[in-house]
Amino acid sequence: MLVIAAGTGLGFFVSLAVGLVLFPWLWPETGQGGRWLTAVGIYVLNSLLCFELGYRWGQREAKR
Repeated sequence: MLVIAAGTGLGFFVSLAVGLVLFPWLWPETGQGGRWLTAVGIYVLNSLLCFELGYRWGQREAKR
């Protein structure tokens, strides 16, 4: 549970940094909507990845 929670929180900050800071710097012609969609997309993908990895890790730990 802690792995999933930490990964989701980390994903939130990473998505904001990439979507709202790095992405506009690389592609300045992108509008505000594109920036937010990028940030939300990165957050969702990171959350799914952390959930999947954290769930599998938790299942292995529970078997021990």
